[in-house]
Amino acid sequence: MKHEIDRIIEILRKSYMEWREPIVTEISHKKRDPYKILISTIISLRTKDDVTREASRRLYKRAGTPEKMIRLQPETIEKAIYPAGFYKNKALTILNVSYDLIEHYQSKVPDNLDELLKLKGVGR
Repeated sequence: MKHEIDRIIEILRKSYMEWREPIVTEISHKKRDPYKILISTIISLRTKDDVTREASRRLYKRAGTPEKMIRLQPETIEKAIYPAGFYKNKALTILNVSYDLIEHYQSKVPDNLDELLKLKGVGR
């Protein structure tokens, strides 16, 4: 039995290297930018990781802060994040979250779960 477990663990270690990290995890490790993590998480809902990765990249070329994001038209955000699922709704959510962050949190993503959940479109 021990030999079988050791063999399984070795197989898992080898195959693990072939898996890609989820894009939101990747962004959290590379950028350490709570705003980009939050926005990518919104984009990722019901969307494949590869689509989220490219959509996030396109969007952040246009705007990577709440102040820059609110200067964009909803249609511009939609085009940047398409073909993410529900891209029209997500574009509005991204704008609303950006406005709320500016208005209520000095453009910073709250680090308190209760405050974070007050943002429309953010859930557990």
